[in-house]
Amino acid sequence: MLCSASRGIRKYRKAPDHQEEIMPFTGTVMVRNLRRGPTVFDNPEDSRKYFVWGGKDSPDGSDVKPIDAKIVNTPEFTAAINRGIFEVIDTHTAQESLAQQLAEYEKRRNAKEEKTSEAIDRDSNRSIDSGTCLGPADRGNGNCGQVVPVSEDEPPLCTKHKHLAPQFVSSEEWVDSRKVVSWSRVSIDR
Repeated sequence: MLCSASRGIRKYRKAPDHQEEIMPFTGTVMVRNLRRGPTVFDNPEDSRKYFVWGGKDSPDGSDVKPIDAKIVNTPEFTAAINRGIFEVIDTHTAQESLAQQLAEYEKRRNAKEEKTSEAIDRDSNRSIDSGTCLGPADRGNGNCGQVVPVSEDEPPLCTKHKHLAPQFVSSEEWVDSRKVVSWSRVSIDR
């Protein structure tokens, strides 16, 4: 409830049985949502912007937000405080809530990192080398030459020549302590 504008003092209820006079807020104010579910407040200064709070006592601390005093001092926000939707909290309580938000963020980030690292198989040697397709060239002279990934298990063939894989055999040799696999096309003369 607003008092006389001539006094420049706003009056609001903290609880149904207790009223207190306060001076208008300055700077940034920490505001807590007192409703069970998420609460949205439209910015009275800019209708395209809004503020969203998590429900009361949210485990991630999203029920507390810093709000510019210009917005908290508007009649709309003061009315929301009077209705028991929001409360302005002290610095110590705000710091606890922000620490809780940071801890929850770190927890989510660590869970994502762990999930990502589980998906990456660091022990296997699955490096991707590239080579040229060993399939025949379009005009019959030489190889296709298209760049393709090379593995030890399959001959280096492009999608156009993939069906020729059974015609290739591999041979292994060791060069400078490294296994080198080479592929040759086998044909049967009749």
